[in-house]
Amino acid sequence: MTPFLLGPVYQPPAGLLTSSVVNARNSDLAAKLNQVLQSGHSDFGDFEASTSSISITIVSTEHDEDAPFFDFHYSSPSLNHSAGGTDRVTKNSIYRIGSISKLITTYVLLVGYGWESWDHAVTRYVPELREAASSDYRRPIEDVYWDKVTIGALTSHLSGVGRDYANADLASQNFPWMEAGLPELSPHDIPHCAGNASLPPCNRQEYFQGVIQRHPVFSPWTTPVYSNLGFRILGYVLEALGNAPYSSLIQTKVLEPLGLTDTFATYPLNKGFWVIPAGNENDFVLIMVMRHHLYTKSGSVGQYSSQLMLLPDYGVALSVLVAGSSNGRVVTIATEMLLQSLIPVLENIALGEECANFCGTYESSQPNVNSSITIAADAAGLYLDRWINQGVDIKAVAQAYAAQTGSSPFNFARLQATNLRDPSVANHTAQGNRRVAYRLIFDTTSEDPNGPPRILDLNSHQWSATDSIMYGEIGVDDFVVHLDANGTAMMIEPRVVRDTLRRSG
Repeated sequence: MTPFLLGPVYQPPAGLLTSSVVNARNSDLAAKLNQVLQSGHSDFGDFEASTSSISITIVSTEHDEDAPFFDFHYSSPSLNHSAGGTDRVTKNSIYRIGSISKLITTYVLLVGYGWESWDHAVTRYVPELREAASSDYRRPIEDVYWDKVTIGALTSHLSGVGRDYANADLASQNFPWMEAGLPELSPHDIPHCAGNASLPPCNRQEYFQGVIQRHPVFSPWTTPVYSNLGFRILGYVLEALGNAPYSSLIQTKVLEPLGLTDTFATYPLNKGFWVIPAGNENDFVLIMVMRHHLYTKSGSVGQYSSQLMLLPDYGVALSVLVAGSSNGRVVTIATEMLLQSLIPVLENIALGEECANFCGTYESSQPNVNSSITIAADAAGLYLDRWINQGVDIKAVAQAYAAQTGSSPFNFARLQATNLRDPSVANHTAQGNRRVAYRLIFDTTSEDPNGPPRILDLNSHQWSATDSIMYGEIGVDDFVVHLDANGTAMMIEPRVVRDTLRRSG
């Protein structure tokens, strides 16, 4: 465990522009980059050679002149010059930045309007969501409580709303849903706009008509879940705050003050500097830890020390109060001993109860329908051991889809609680049971253990993958479990297949 506090350990290095060591390393790095890009082979994996252009610029904040101490550009032989773009990549070349624009959106909010609106509900600025929040019939598992979603929650990916609307919906793509075991959709459930390769982008009216139908992923402020949807809504919030189009606000609040003359909110008129890969510029599609969370507060005065701690994962709070000449050391040691002893026990109890309540097989109640789910558990938690729908192995379909789209295969499909549940006995269904929502988290294959060590964790993308694939506006990872009065699972709804399976063993 590191002995340092969070933050820098050393002073930042100076003189990088003139350092002979840095310059020698830069030359070696540039040569290796060229070799890798031309050959398509590297120690960390292979790729199709000479198909990607790249620009790398590294600057030091210690230099006022802002000159880069490493500036590397590689031009792919397959650059699409015929589409009006450049045929040679330089420091003036223009790339699309995708979701880095989320930073710029956040800068517009903070620079232009400060923190005053951070805790305001989004319904204050978006009338479509205000109307949705005014409904007398809202259900916490089905409906986003938009009046509980703040601008700060949207900005920090803590709103609990879905990743996208329609963009990755399988129903909006040329996808063989029947062969994949998915049910036929009504026309109402099929998106008619998306902004992907199959459908045009949604206008504002179309967008909100679809967004308000989407299920929440988590309750607000439960956990970070990457959301393009949230940032599009944030764009509408900014338009309301600034009484101007989003692109104009980016220009006046961020780009012009910083002198970013080669950065644009929309396509630049002069396409001569565009870096356009093989294909057509219109092919572009917008891109869109610690295991235990401890919340602590300590105190000390004279010969007294105290520690108050919350463990929300387990619904536990603890306090340590010490009086005496060694109070500081004692409170630290005692708290550490408590946590070392308590957390494994709580983990085992929680996992044991979870498996007792949920593990088993769930089957269709319809005769002659081969649909079932088997839930099991290991030391990490619940996982989907088997999922068959209409005779089709959905896990096998998911693996094939991952391979087809260039995604990593997965070892486990794990079920994670979302903090979304029916609020009280009064809201139980007609059968007397209550419902809790789960999301399927795909545990992807780790990198080769015999390969070189990596700084970037290849398996750290789960938060951005949640709710990323949909079918008929419902995430493929969206599950609802029906519990009896004792908290034991009776039924499970894999909502994407529009079916409910009953527990059989």
